[in-house]
Amino acid sequence: MSITTDQASVGAEENVGAPDRRRPATSKLIVVDFPSVFPEWTGNVPAEELIARSVLVRTLAQARRDGDVYLVGTSPGLATTVAELFPGAAIFVDSDDPESVKAMAAGFLAHESTGGFSELVVVSANERFVGVVDAFRKSGRSVTVVSTEDNAHSALAERADVVHFFPDFSDD
Repeated sequence: MSITTDQASVGAEENVGAPDRRRPATSKLIVVDFPSVFPEWTGNVPAEELIARSVLVRTLAQARRDGDVYLVGTSPGLATTVAELFPGAAIFVDSDDPESVKAMAAGFLAHESTGGFSELVVVSANERFVGVVDAFRKSGRSVTVVSTEDNAHSALAERADVVHFFPDFSDD
């Protein structure tokens, strides 16, 4: 799975910009990888379910400050809806393009380079974020991983300061 910026479908030119360097040092950087934690989300998901899971993501991420920043990956069919559910977030769309993961990494690095984030929240089951988690921990900052119960022993969960698990949605 790869993630790339889709400026045409979600107006990313408005959402992805230079990070605000005045952001307070207690802000969180939240990376949400929906295709990883909810692989069944490919399109035609009922609106109430999208809303409920998006609210759950925000609740578990405990992001409440004005300076908290969301970088959200989603499937192409849900990009516009997810952009509406996470206003102001940078939206990255799942793609088979081998270069596309670099777009999310670049978005992350642009925000991270400000040094204004004291905590990282990774909502994912994908171990491609291990290096990011390790770098945050090495610099003495806190890392929270939000994932599914079946990924409790993933490299991400094992490296986090705090781990939250989504309930099992398979019987929905």
